[in-house]
Amino acid sequence: MLVNDGTGGWQGTGVTAPFRLGSISDYAVEAEIQFVRLGDNADCDPFFGIFVRAENALEEGYTAGFHLGGCFNADQLGIYDRNNRRPLASNLFARDTEWHTYRVEVQGNTIRLFLDGNLQVETIDNRYLEGGQVGLWNRAVSINVRSFKVIKL
Repeated sequence: MLVNDGTGGWQGTGVTAPFRLGSISDYAVEAEIQFVRLGDNADCDPFFGIFVRAENALEEGYTAGFHLGGCFNADQLGIYDRNNRRPLASNLFARDTEWHTYRVEVQGNTIRLFLDGNLQVETIDNRYLEGGQVGLWNRAVSINVRSFKVIKL
């Protein structure tokens, strides 16, 4: 189980899978995540989720990829460009402290985000089509993670 207490503030915390996907560009990432509480620095756009097709994912100045998950200041579940942090697509999101399964599918130029098996958000984007890095990331949110899978589509 990966546990984060949400005290990382603006910088947040993250972890990448211990492998690069290389030529595998169509895959799903599935994680069981429980929101626990907002951290002490919750004034800095609290967020948690999964990142896919990333390059230099946890380095300052990362250059590519998408992050998908919950943004609590805006109460939205969305797909975000990691460069400008603006949502490419989003849906309303009501947080609770239950365990939920988040699944992100990247297939060709289509990106889908599922919550507990139900499609929440879908978009098409022609950037970042390589496999890249995958992982988990959060900022100013306390979460628990008990499962993380990468599945080739």
